[in-house]
Amino acid sequence: MCTILILSRPTSSQPLILGANRDEFYERPTAAPAMISQSPPIFAGRDLRAGGTWFGVRPDGFFVALTNQPDDTASSPDRISRGTLVVELLAAADADSARRVLSKFKTNPYNRFNLLVGYPDDFFVAYGRDLITQDSVPVGLSILGNGRLNSPDLSKVSRARDLYRQRCLVEPPTHAMKAILADVFFTPDEDNTLSVRPPALDAICVRTPVYGTRSSALVTFGRRRVDSYLYADGPPDETPFEDVTGQIRPAQ
Repeated sequence: MCTILILSRPTSSQPLILGANRDEFYERPTAAPAMISQSPPIFAGRDLRAGGTWFGVRPDGFFVALTNQPDDTASSPDRISRGTLVVELLAAADADSARRVLSKFKTNPYNRFNLLVGYPDDFFVAYGRDLITQDSVPVGLSILGNGRLNSPDLSKVSRARDLYRQRCLVEPPTHAMKAILADVFFTPDEDNTLSVRPPALDAICVRTPVYGTRSSALVTFGRRRVDSYLYADGPPDETPFEDVTGQIRPAQ
């Protein structure tokens, strides 16, 4: 489970801001974002168990971000880790090349996923179910959780929108998005009914005894570059963001 905030075209000179919380089991081994490839240069975290990643960027602004798609069954060991698809797509020349990579699959060989792929001024969303499909992303604020983009079935979508409407009136978009990423609110199960899905998983910043938000990133883009990359190596409600832009785009 993860949450990606997408603010498309906040200003004429800033085509995109992404905020992303990565949710995972605490025991799953992980490496913080670093340069994992030099040709092409790719800055991404690493899933040390399956070898893939959940979010990566290149200095030229190309990015791929992943959220898991819940299924009635657990992730199948017979399917390919979806994080490896992120690494493959990060090597694509551009958004059209990434579209062609996804279009080559007649059926989906990966565990179910949702993907955001492309350049800040040319990106799309893809859904991996039994088939892999692609769609456009509207201008403005969108939220990609564990379902389709801006899904009305996910309470975190309406929660994020409400918070952004309140905060964008009094503070810059990046400050508003930081606060949203740190939001731990969820509606408790007041009837104490048994549920397959714990209500705490509906929060933007997730906290449970064994699973939760492991890290957070806030990235601003120019048209063909990463302007800034802030990273919190822990839940953003209690972990400060650090500026790691210099690891992607060293000072000249």
